Amino acid sequence: ASAYLFKEVMHFVQLMRKTLEKKLLQVSDCRLQQVALQVVVKVQSLSSSNMNGDYLSARQWDLLLQETQSNNSVSSLEQDPNAELLETSLGYVADGKMEHLVVKGFGCCPCFDVYVMCKQYLGDVV
Repeated sequence: ASAYLFKEVMHFVQLMRKTLEKKLLQVSDCRLQQVALQVVVKVQSLSSSNMNGDYLSARQWDLLLQETQSNNSVSSLEQDPNAELLETSLGYVADGKMEHLVVKGFGCCPCFDVYVMCKQYLGDVV
């Protein structure tokens, strides 16, 4: 299940990066460098699963950050979010600041709600 989820999230983030880069190139000659990435993963149903809450492993998260040129210090992964974080994520989706991806389950693999925020990382502001 985690390999399937990883592949879907990776593809989704890469599409978001391309969209960001297109918008950036419309207003300047700069290419998109690093991004700040926030990913919230919630399993829809645990009834058919015995997963323990780590749907993406630390190694998969590191690979995702590397492959999508995401800055590790400002990027975050939340798995099994509390109600408050979930509500915040839904609010961000409604405001257009975050994208919602549903990763459909198959066989014994559960369905996941994945909330992703991907924005240009402009470096540390001093």
